[in-house]
Amino acid sequence: MRSLPPKQRIKFLGATLPGLKWLYTVLCFIALPGLAQEMREIQKFGRNPGELEMFVQLSANKNRPLVVVLHGCSQSAKNAVELSGWDKLSQELDVNIVAPQQRFSNNSGRCFNWFIQEDNSLSKGEAHSIYEMIRHVQTIQQIDTSQVFITGFSAGGQMAVSMLVLYPSLFTGGAVFACGPFGTAVKSSEALNAMKGEHGFSKEELVQKAVQTHPTYAGDYPRLAVYQGQKDDIVQPVLANQLANQWLGLEKLVTPIQLIDERVNGVEGIRCTTYMNASNAPFVKVYELKKFGHQLAVDPGYEQFQGGRMGVYGKDVNFWSARQVAVDFGLLQSYFPKRNFK
Repeated sequence: MRSLPPKQRIKFLGATLPGLKWLYTVLCFIALPGLAQEMREIQKFGRNPGELEMFVQLSANKNRPLVVVLHGCSQSAKNAVELSGWDKLSQELDVNIVAPQQRFSNNSGRCFNWFIQEDNSLSKGEAHSIYEMIRHVQTIQQIDTSQVFITGFSAGGQMAVSMLVLYPSLFTGGAVFACGPFGTAVKSSEALNAMKGEHGFSKEELVQKAVQTHPTYAGDYPRLAVYQGQKDDIVQPVLANQLANQWLGLEKLVTPIQLIDERVNGVEGIRCTTYMNASNAPFVKVYELKKFGHQLAVDPGYEQFQGGRMGVYGKDVNFWSARQVAVDFGLLQSYFPKRNFK
């Protein structure tokens, strides 16, 4: 976390507190155009075979992008949005946020059931509930359907992979943290081995598992960013490359061009490998976070390029991963804001 020097911090607070009181008073009586609403629950959104809960933070404007944020085990929808920093990004980028939430009655650990086949099939279970949430927001918000994205951490990341496989034409891109390829488990007893990378499937078999969900699909798959801590003792780091290879196989990219950045945004210990598609555009990115466990990378602070919160699943490494995801999605042109010098 980059903080202001003590003297500057005192000056900053002294100069802004009176103004903040005035601004708060004004905002009690007016609504700023484009300012996103607070997160709220929507109880009726269509078919809900997975019995999930739906939370949203919506833009005040129409024709804006949509980002689906999926929480990890033991998290809530609100916690996932705040920990990652998508609450701040939604204000800056004026995007809609949909945050599905697992019920304890479905899973006592509040994990999405990525390892249950019924919940990861077309028109069934939790996956279809998330699909209905997206369609509902498309209807009420008239969103930009060319900019629909999904991101998730751990079990939420694994469910995000399922959504990208099951509904590829719905999404423009996805970004997942600490998860593996689609189809490595179809019942709860297989989940642990899948997380250890001991599922026993070859690259070709993993590609076929994804293809078999809808064999007649002939379109393109969404671009994908995979983030993985290299010291993760819950989800084995090898799974990130297995997921990348599965995704490349779906586009039949056998020997794609690779671009390597050893210090992403100048941060030591974060390496990115970009795989290009047939049009020589970025298709899959794999971010390897050295000395990093089962967590999201955050960078709390005052600057525009800082965000996210520290916690059990959030570690301050001077790198706000959600902001980099926004760059991966094309919602931001660059990680660092452009400055005008006169």
